[in-house]
Amino acid sequence: PESPELNYNIGNVYFHQSKVDQAIESYRSALPKCSPELKIDTLYNLGNSLYEKVKQKESSGNLREALENAKTSLDYYKQARQTRKTFMGKKFKEDPDLNHNIQFVQREIRRIRDKILKQMKEQQKNKDQQKKNKDQQQKEQQNQQQQQQQSASHDQQKKEEQEKQAKAEQQ
Repeated sequence: PESPELNYNIGNVYFHQSKVDQAIESYRSALPKCSPELKIDTLYNLGNSLYEKVKQKESSGNLREALENAKTSLDYYKQARQTRKTFMGKKFKEDPDLNHNIQFVQREIRRIRDKILKQMKEQQKNKDQQKKNKDQQQKEQQNQQQQQQQSASHDQQKKEEQEKQAKAEQQ
C-alpha cells in the first residue's frame, strides 16, 4: 500500500499480533511519505518494535543482535524526539513517555553490553582452564613417560648387572 497512514496502521496491527518483523517493515514503508505528526508516531513505534526484537534476541541467547537492535531502537526514539522538536518549534515540550523510553533503552544497552562482557570473560576463563588442564595432562604424560623410561633403564641396568654377576660366577 502507498498510503503512509495505512502502512502505519498495518504496522500497529502486526505489532499487536506480535508480528514484530512485519510491523517494522510496515512502519518503515510509512516513513518516507509521512506527515511530521505521523512520522513522530511511526518512529516511536519503530523504537518499540525494535525493543521487542531486543527481548526476543536476548531470550534466545543472541546478545550481540539484541545489542544491535537496542541501539537501533534508541536511534528511532531519538529521531522521534528530534522530529518532534523540529515540528513543534517554540511550542516544543518534552514527551515524558519518549524520554522514559530513551533512558530505559540506554540502560538496557549498558546492561546487555555488561552481559556480553561477562559472557566473554567466562568464555576466556573456561578457555584458560581448558588450556591449564591440557598443559597439566601433557605434563603428567611426560612424567609418566620419564618414569617408564627410568624404570626401563633401571631394569636394563639390573639385568646387565645380573648378567655380569652370572658370568663372574661361571668363571
